[in-house]
Amino acid sequence: MVAIKSKVKAGERGWEMEKEEVIYGRHPVLELLRSERPVNKIYLAQGVRQRDRQELLRLAAERNVPVQEVKREWLTRLIGTPDHQGMAALPAPFPYVEVEDLLAVAAERGEPPFLLMLAGVEDPRRRARRAAAATDLRLS
Repeated sequence: MVAIKSKVKAGERGWEMEKEEVIYGRHPVLELLRSERPVNKIYLAQGVRQRDRQELLRLAAERNVPVQEVKREWLTRLIGTPDHQGMAALPAPFPYVEVEDLLAVAAERGEPPFLLMLAGVEDPRRRARRAAAATDLRLS
């Protein structure tokens, strides 16, 4: 599960809104650690099952991701829900590119450009199914 947290901070042009993605829940956090996406920090609440705790700590150590132990109440306030299962992660922001850069890569490879845009799809399984279906369409 993903939560987007907003913070207000002083910036060069006055007060600015800074958004931070927080991934929470046992499976989402462990899958994030297994992925190649950079992770800035893990929050681990007191009282998490020993087996889950060991797996999270092992994966975080393999990736050299800092883990901070926190109270469950603090984690609930951070995320805004008690449904975090004692784990949350702060992934690094996605690197964004301009559409022109994507088109240039296709041109360099001598391939026709193929761009898939999915807006408002938050369920990872649904997103994966749509991407697979679009890839199949391109191949046929």
